[in-house]
Amino acid sequence: MIKITVITVVYNSLSLLMKTVDSISLPDDVEYLVLDGASSDGTVNFLSAIENDYKFRNFNFKSEKDSGIYDAMNKAVKLAKGKYIVFMNAGDLFPNEHTLRLVSKKLQDNEYPDVLYGDFLLYDDDNQKGKYVKAKPLENIWKRMVFCHQSMYTKRELLLKYPFDIHNLAADHELIYKLYTSGFNFLYIEQALSKYLDGGVSVKLYRTSIFKRFCGVYNLTGSFSKKLKIIFYYLVIFCIEPLIYNYRNKEK
Repeated sequence: MIKITVITVVYNSLSLLMKTVDSISLPDDVEYLVLDGASSDGTVNFLSAIENDYKFRNFNFKSEKDSGIYDAMNKAVKLAKGKYIVFMNAGDLFPNEHTLRLVSKKLQDNEYPDVLYGDFLLYDDDNQKGKYVKAKPLENIWKRMVFCHQSMYTKRELLLKYPFDIHNLAADHELIYKLYTSGFNFLYIEQALSKYLDGGVSVKLYRTSIFKRFCGVYNLTGSFSKKLKIIFYYLVIFCIEPLIYNYRNKEK
């Protein structure tokens, strides 16, 4: 039985994809699936070459045009065979070769929760080792991502039932908020489960990402008083948070 499917979506990012592939060590109960958006940089040739690699016993890939990252992620979920899904996209890494075995055991020992999540390492060109970032309390999920989706293992059946909104830059945040407010079971592991590459699309389009987070949370909230709280909070961070982020980057 395939317990976990690791999904990588990629488009013309061969060098980053190679780093991700190098970080993966597959136990027998883990599948690796790559969805390529019809890249023209040699990605398909690379994926074809690793099909027979001994460490990728359960490996498959598909290359076709898509409507963006979340469309590709939705397509991959439909193709996956695992009971759980983790998205590890081009440039994102597993902290070590034992991570997937650890998660597989935790899932079994805890009677298969709906969602398992943990901490992560944030790395960039200046800090290859990575800065350890602890997951924040789940009750703060209405404010922001309290962990990164690369450290999140979700039952495939839930991702089929609640597909990502392909038009929402913050679709991963919206999904987690929806699952949390719907009462699904979350299990936290106090350990880094991914090494996340800083500087993704949501960072480059910071204010757009904040606005999309607001829309997702606001639309899923029924309480009028909570809606007012959400409006006030997001107005403040929309104005201030990008300035703080840019200042911190200049200080590096």
